[in-house]
Amino acid sequence: MENSRLRNKDFLIFLAERTFFVLFSVYAALSTCSLTFGNVIIGVVMWPSLLLGLALFTYRVINIKAYIKMPFCLIMILLMASIGVS
Repeated sequence: MENSRLRNKDFLIFLAERTFFVLFSVYAALSTCSLTFGNVIIGVVMWPSLLLGLALFTYRVINIKAYIKMPFCLIMILLMASIGVS
């Protein structure tokens, strides 16, 4: 029973990550297009993407022990810090 619950949780996280990736990619494509820049459709795609990204970020911060062993984790943290500074 516990193993089944764990698999369902992993599947939901996987699905949320893929959904975020698709939403963010659509947002990036729409925001670079001159026809849709500043249009209402940007907000419709941006807010769900932002909220889902914050939820995934919060989940990963809470479960940092599972993600800290990831290869190149330190490089990704330094990259994010560099982007934040700039």
